Amino acid sequence: MEKIYEYYQTNIEAYSRRVSDLKKKIHLMGSVRLLLVAGMVAAIWLFREFDWKIISGVVLLFIIPFVALMMYHSFLAHRRNYAELLIQLCQNELKRPGL
Repeated sequence: MEKIYEYYQTNIEAYSRRVSDLKKKIHLMGSVRLLLVAGMVAAIWLFREFDWKIISGVVLLFIIPFVALMMYHSFLAHRRNYAELLIQLCQNELKRPGL
């Protein structure tokens, strides 16, 4: 019985560390996306006197990594949600009568 309790407790600790790491990565991705938007605004302001084709190219250079980071953010968020659900599942198993 004690081994079962230790097993679930170990899983809860491991998944909690994973959730913490994923939250840090998600926060980092948000900060990078914010910097990309600020850089895009600055680039538009710097190139405002150029032709619209150049400005469109500059905007595209910022939008492509932004979209890629959004996709990676979604991937990390799904992994975080999955780890949180596993923590909840392990906690529910520990609350089960007879354990």
